[in-house]
Amino acid sequence: MKTYKVRETEGTGVGLYLVKTYCEQLGWRPELVSSPESGTQVTIHLMLGGPSTAADFQETKDGERKKVLIVEDNQELSSFLKESLEPLYACAIVQNGRQALQMIDRHYLPDLIVSDAMMPVMDGLEMAKMLRKSSYTASVPIILLTAKNDERVQRERIAVGIDAFVSKPFDLELLKLQIRQLLDRKDRIMAQLRLDSLHHPKTEKELESPDELLLVKITRIIEEHIDDSELSVQLLSEHAAIGTKQLYRKIKQLTGFTPVEYIRTIRMKKAAILLKQRNFTVAEVMYMVGFTNASYFSKCFQAEFSLTPKHYMEQYATD
Repeated sequence: MKTYKVRETEGTGVGLYLVKTYCEQLGWRPELVSSPESGTQVTIHLMLGGPSTAADFQETKDGERKKVLIVEDNQELSSFLKESLEPLYACAIVQNGRQALQMIDRHYLPDLIVSDAMMPVMDGLEMAKMLRKSSYTASVPIILLTAKNDERVQRERIAVGIDAFVSKPFDLELLKLQIRQLLDRKDRIMAQLRLDSLHHPKTEKELESPDELLLVKITRIIEEHIDDSELSVQLLSEHAAIGTKQLYRKIKQLTGFTPVEYIRTIRMKKAAILLKQRNFTVAEVMYMVGFTNASYFSKCFQAEFSLTPKHYMEQYATD
C-alpha cells in the first residue's frame, strides 16, 4: 500500500482522474480522503495479478502494431496516454504540433494521431490543417482532445478535417473505442481503394481524396514507362517528385504492396489486357510490359492469374 499527498495548490482534477483510471486498469483500489485543512490524501491498495491486455494487440497485416502519435504538452497526460495505449499500439510522444510535423517529415508516418487542441508553438487545429494539405498525411485519422465547452474547436472541426474529438476529462475506454473504429474504417477504405485502383481506375474528375490523386499519378507514370525494363523505384520516385522513402510508405499504405510489387502488378494487369486482345504473341506482350526473360515473365503472370500467359490467352480465345 502506498500513500501520496497532493500538493496544496489549485489543480484541474486531471491528476485524480488519471490515478483512478490507472487503478481500474491495474486492478488496484484507490481510496481518497480530502479536507480543506489537511489537503487531499490518496491511498492506493495494490493488488497482484491485475488484468492483462496483451491479447488485445491491434496488428497490421504484416504483424506490426499500428502506430499512434500522441501530441500533448502535458507530460503527465501524455505519459498516461502512452502507458494506456502501449499494450494495444506502438506509441510515440511529441509536445506540440510543430514537433509532430517534424517527426513525420523524418519519415515517421503514424496510423493515427491523438492530439491536444491547445498547445504552445503549434496547436492541434493548426497541425491538422498542415497535415491535410499533404497527400502523404491527408488520410491519417486525427482525434482531438479538447475542453468540454470549446465551441471554436467544435466549429472548426469539420472544416479542418478532424475525424473525432473527445472532451476532457475523457473516458479512456471511449477513446480506445474511437481509435479502434477509426483505424478499422481506414483499413476498409484502403482495401476498397486498392481494389478500385487496380480493377476500375477512375478518371481524374471522379477522384476526391489526395491519396487517390497520388496513386493515380504513380500508376500513370508506371503505365507510361511500362515497356522500360529499367524502370526502378528510384526512377519512379524521380518522375513522381516524391522521396523514395515517402514513396515506399505511401504505396505500401495505399495498396498493401511495396513499390516493386506494385510496379510488377501493374505490368501484369497490362499484360493480361494485351493478351485478351489477341493482337500480339506472348513474346511481344512480354517486351511490351518491360520483361526480358520469358520464364520470369511466365512465373510472375502465373502468380498473379494462376495461369501461364499462353493458357490465359487460349482461355479467352474460346470465350
